[in-house]
Amino acid sequence: FVDLGQAYWQPTRGTVIKLKNFSQLTTSQTPQLLHFQALPLSLKQSETGTLWVYMSAKHYATAASITLYDEAHFYHYQSVSNSLSLAAISIMLLLSLLTFLIFIRTQERIAISCAGYVGLHGIGWAAASGLIEDFSMHSTLNFSYLGMYIFPFAIACASQFVADLFQCKTRFIHLYKALTLLTFFGLGLGTVMLFMPFKLVFYLSHALAIVWICFTLYIGCYMLKEKDFRAKYFLVGNLLYSGALLYYMASHSQRFGPLEYPELMVVIALALDCICIVLSLS
Repeated sequence: FVDLGQAYWQPTRGTVIKLKNFSQLTTSQTPQLLHFQALPLSLKQSETGTLWVYMSAKHYATAASITLYDEAHFYHYQSVSNSLSLAAISIMLLLSLLTFLIFIRTQERIAISCAGYVGLHGIGWAAASGLIEDFSMHSTLNFSYLGMYIFPFAIACASQFVADLFQCKTRFIHLYKALTLLTFFGLGLGTVMLFMPFKLVFYLSHALAIVWICFTLYIGCYMLKEKDFRAKYFLVGNLLYSGALLYYMASHSQRFGPLEYPELMVVIALALDCICIVLSLS
């Protein structure tokens, strides 16, 4: 989350050089790297000096860290990171479109809740990764915050999808009531969060994620015990997603130190989870 970013290079001998902005809204000035910000720095051989970096954001999830790459290694890393992120986000959005078309054809509520579950996650990560800014050249809004605001609505859709998938209304009344309550809670929380400061939104979304992880793993194991064949796809997908989401949340804690590629791991695991979810729907 970088609203404003500016860097300066101060050579040991010489005047200070202002580098290009690297804020979220000025990605056209710098190499585009999903989930991160990048800026070029050209140095003479054996040159030494100080790099001054200034940043402004509504909330710092982790302490800022800087990694230096030479040009060849940077563009290799950029191609791998961007390609994997684009592929994962595209899978989620395409699966959402597919399930929406199924809804149009069948008018089954489970299909539209699945489309919301998969699609809102795809839109949220497209925003969080910086992909939306890359397509909107003249945007004045920092969409990287949007993923946290969308998350409760995605969980509301997911909760309704689970209730319909396992036919809880007729088979498991208490579970149906709990899932329905979580659906309305997600919708209400998402609406209220639109008017909250981002720092509070950040922590509320993380708390909701922990609740959802525990709940879905319990449901998956319970349905597997009930010998419901759909639970196999559901549980495998949620195990992948839950593990990646826990890793992502751990990366925001100072206890574990810097963890490698948390956003990339989550978006890939989520794409695999969405494939499993659509398989359970089919």
